Amino acid sequence: MPELMGLLPQDLDSAEVAALLRIATTELYGGNAFRLAELPVDAPASEVIRRTKRIEHAGDFGAPIEPGPVRLLPLAPSGNGDVRRYAEVVQDALEELADPAERLAQELMWFWPLQPGDARGDAGLAALGRGDVEASITTWRQQAADGVGQHNLAILTHAAALDASEPAALESLARQAIGLWLAVVQDATFWSRVRARIEEINDRRLPVGAAQRVRAALPVAVLASFGHRALEFGARQEYATAQRLGQLIWQSGYEAAAIQEAARRAAEPLRTRLEQRLAMSTEELDRLRQGGGPASAQVDRVAEQLITEAVPLLASIDCLLPVGHPIRDVLHDQVARLAYQAAMAHWNATHDPQRALELREALRPIAADAELQATLDSELAVVRGMLVGSTCWFCGSRPGDEAMPVDVAPLKSGRLPSGTTVEAHRVPRCASCAASHRRAETWSKWALALGCACGIIGAITLPDSALQLDLPGIIILALLAGAGWWSGAYIKDQPLDGSKPLSAWRTSPGLAEYRARPDIKQWLGQGYTLQPLPKRP
Repeated sequence: MPELMGLLPQDLDSAEVAALLRIATTELYGGNAFRLAELPVDAPASEVIRRTKRIEHAGDFGAPIEPGPVRLLPLAPSGNGDVRRYAEVVQDALEELADPAERLAQELMWFWPLQPGDARGDAGLAALGRGDVEASITTWRQQAADGVGQHNLAILTHAAALDASEPAALESLARQAIGLWLAVVQDATFWSRVRARIEEINDRRLPVGAAQRVRAALPVAVLASFGHRALEFGARQEYATAQRLGQLIWQSGYEAAAIQEAARRAAEPLRTRLEQRLAMSTEELDRLRQGGGPASAQVDRVAEQLITEAVPLLASIDCLLPVGHPIRDVLHDQVARLAYQAAMAHWNATHDPQRALELREALRPIAADAELQATLDSELAVVRGMLVGSTCWFCGSRPGDEAMPVDVAPLKSGRLPSGTTVEAHRVPRCASCAASHRRAETWSKWALALGCACGIIGAITLPDSALQLDLPGIIILALLAGAGWWSGAYIKDQPLDGSKPLSAWRTSPGLAEYRARPDIKQWLGQGYTLQPLPKRP
């Protein structure tokens, strides 16, 4: 990783940097020991111990926890029901303060008094303690030149951003927090105060140089917390909000190295989940391959399950990592290649073009590698071509029956051109659609017959007809017979059982090319018309 303000890659493993980056999640402030215990950040160890014992005592008896000396944005439960659980959480958090690196990280990410050791008398902290946020903001803005005021404004805004549930408010607060933290990182006065605090802690496990390392890593922590927040929205499939937060990180104005490291760290949990899913799918694919026979025909479910589970995770990662990012593209291709292996194994076992099409269409948007994309595009074209020639044109779902196609050729008076062999245009049709077409043909004939019968009955029952067809009778016969013919034609040309009518052969693939052939054009010019061959009902 490139250097961060002079921070070497190995410094990321230092205790103080590791502690800061560990807490840089959406629970950055919800799990802060000083917030939970309601203690000032510079509370001596003796005060931390006393507070721990009081909270432990309250938890043992389920009694309400007494307010702490510096109660800021309190989280303690008001009733007795959750006291025991809350006491356990606070105790665990306070125990971590025994480690100086952990304590420095917790202190850095909470409110500081303007004067060291004067948290109880600090005007800004007192205003926030009584719930007067505006007064505290005003006080800290006036103290911004000292560095602490700017730091406290960053804490307040950052905590509000991570707690915000409404996207517009979250994005606005996040933008403000990122700007405030950038000012804190650049404020030499504040970091002099941090070095002084490290000297006050006076623990050889926390050298003075820790201040510079934490300062360099702070942008990573800030952006990583928003990265985790973006992925929370992604997990709820609120991708638009997640994507805007991701863009906010990349457009933060922080060093490119800090942005890259923050995005990597935020994406790490999803990366781990995807790699675990890939390992499970690989094991399942190998097992089915080794089983052979019927088991080999089930490998498509490996691809389907992998795609189903991986796509939401990849969609979340896409909100955080842009196209072209190595982590993003590698994860996409790992999923796509393994699913493609399963799809190929299924094809080799079944030669099912419909399933091959479904799997490749699901795979194509996942693949990031250009070579894999080209392979899938080529195979999709081949499979679609196979399906056009094998899938029933009339229902579009069932395989065509070799004995039931609609063969179309130039006919005149029901006859093919004599003295030559004419190749017909074949339209695939399944047995079910062929049966539907036969029923429609039968019903249309019955409609015509019924119309003629009604016309005859109407004509011969006219007054004074004497069973003779005069002009009025002929007109009635013609009208009713015409109505029967029209009804029959209408019935014949309507969809039946969910399939297209027989006349849909006119829009079948390849017909335009067939019509444009020189020999067909010749016959059409001689008065022949394209019609289904009579031998195919």
